[in-house]
Amino acid sequence: MEQILHQDNKIIVGIDIESESVQISWFGDNLNEPETVSMQVGMDKFKIPFCLFYREEDKEYQIGQAAVECNQNDVKGIFIPSPYTLALQDKNICIENEMVSPILLLQVFLEKLVHMVESISNNKNITSIAYTAKDMDEKLIFIIKKASEIFSDKGVKLYFKSYEESYIAYLLNGPSDFYARDSVLLYFRKGCLDIYHVMMNKKYKPFKITLQKEQIDGFQAFDEALFCSDEERAQLDIHFYETVKNLFGKALISSVFLTGDGFDKDWMQETLRFLCHGRRVFQGKNLFTKGICYYLLEETRGRNYSFDGCNRLFYKIRLPMWQDGNSKPYELYDGDGDWYEVSDRFYCLLDECDNISLEIYRDDDEFEKRVEVLELTGLPKRPSLATKLQVDIMMMNRDKLRIYAKDLGLGEFYESTGKVWEKEIVL
Repeated sequence: MEQILHQDNKIIVGIDIESESVQISWFGDNLNEPETVSMQVGMDKFKIPFCLFYREEDKEYQIGQAAVECNQNDVKGIFIPSPYTLALQDKNICIENEMVSPILLLQVFLEKLVHMVESISNNKNITSIAYTAKDMDEKLIFIIKKASEIFSDKGVKLYFKSYEESYIAYLLNGPSDFYARDSVLLYFRKGCLDIYHVMMNKKYKPFKITLQKEQIDGFQAFDEALFCSDEERAQLDIHFYETVKNLFGKALISSVFLTGDGFDKDWMQETLRFLCHGRRVFQGKNLFTKGICYYLLEETRGRNYSFDGCNRLFYKIRLPMWQDGNSKPYELYDGDGDWYEVSDRFYCLLDECDNISLEIYRDDDEFEKRVEVLELTGLPKRPSLATKLQVDIMMMNRDKLRIYAKDLGLGEFYESTGKVWEKEIVL
């Protein structure tokens, strides 16, 4: 079993974020594979409605299906359909004559969600939580990070990965014949089909993975296919079959994974026959949340593959420092990850300088460096090593880095001015 889970009381958690629902899985040393929390015992009902209900009677919040039922049964209180959407919109909500932050509501939801896993696992210690979503952007990561401070403040490590990496981790942790050749994931929801085509190049060690992603719109009729006539379903089946056949072309594909609400009902006949011809085909709704758990396991044991996704940041970022009389740069980012993983806070003592320098290197060229300087204008003159700074760096998006510094003074000797400095750097 992986090192992070050697102790019986350690578990990891993976959460799949959609606008209207979430899924949550966990993994510990007593499981053979990640387990997804079901809303109904004995049923594969994994989607948890992304909503809250505030009950006025006991001033408590309900989440998921319990919140939906409170609203349907006219329980006295306030129904909050999507704290996630409210947080994206930065929209407060009034509860008992007080304005409540959407980040706080999102925090309440996530805390109660994670508590479900704690209860199922007999209150084992969560070491890491990984979030996965279709698209990782700066707004999503910001609100989830803020709402998850209740976990990170307790030492839980947070990860963020897109569906691409969750799918690859899921695939590569299955039997090797699943990825003997290419693999395709069809994610079908709300009139839209997303195709993730994974290609293997095993000439390299670790072997290289390339992923092509395509989105096809115009399947709105499929949302109604669940309720239309047999004839209309057959027409939709043929249309879907022709679309998939053209997409596959002559590619040699070992496995196909089907996920999303569009595959809920038994409407595929011709399409399924085509997909199953010489390929392994699997259908399920919890691929991404289980996949992100596998990603966390790979963080501890290493990966036997290399994948550079569209979010990869090809830079190294260092802070020149002195330790014990020697130059020893502090590495803020090692060039091995996605842009949204660049986030760090540290504390340092200033010598005679009145600025902070960052060295930025292209990942493929260690000798071509660029130096960016944050001038600490207005900082009082103090002796060397008599000014303590709090420094935060964070990528705001794929191309923009933000550095922030705050004067903390030095205890009773030099009072903090409270001054702050910040700079945005375009890479």
